[in-house]
Amino acid sequence: MQAHSFFTVYKDVHTADPFRDDFSDYGVPDWQKYVSCKERHIHLDSCLAGWGCCCLQVTFQGQSLRETLVLYDQLIPMTPVMLALSAACPIWRGYLCDVDTRWNALCESADDRTEEEKNNQETFVGLVPIIERYVKEELQGVTESSRENIHRYLELISKRAAGTTATNATWMRQFVSEHPSYKQDSLVTEEIQHDLMWAMQKVANGKEEVESKRP
Repeated sequence: MQAHSFFTVYKDVHTADPFRDDFSDYGVPDWQKYVSCKERHIHLDSCLAGWGCCCLQVTFQGQSLRETLVLYDQLIPMTPVMLALSAACPIWRGYLCDVDTRWNALCESADDRTEEEKNNQETFVGLVPIIERYVKEELQGVTESSRENIHRYLELISKRAAGTTATNATWMRQFVSEHPSYKQDSLVTEEIQHDLMWAMQKVANGKEEVESKRP
């Protein structure tokens, strides 16, 4: 297990090529001795980037081990659904990147499973087929209206995966790209961050609407 991770920087018109991350502003002399950077990558120097960025973590306790195992099994098919619905992390350490969620940062810095445990690509059938099979075979007592709701969620996820419907991260990346102060260099300044937060607040409060389809 390693305590750091790398995200590919979003390559824009004026992004330095090759892009090299810089820790000079952190005030550490000879920082190159302590940080191993990769070209065209944003370096996240702590596993806390994966654990604490843009997430709501909830801890709950079952009354017994049996109940806890049941709750755990019920949540397994839900977690990737919620992750896909809430993809909203396209900016890391002030740079635009090609990643939409924080999960990759968490996995790379804290996941010590073997490839066999992770299930390699040759045998993984995909998220949506797994959930559809689970709903069909395991959720026998679910009402038809609930099945329709689940189907709509899966349809939304499929459209986002196919790129026909924008994720939150896509909208955020587009906002940055269209900001008057953005110089197409992948750098998200404090001014842009400030305006982005205000725009997000207006959308959340229903004062502005956004287009859900990809541009």
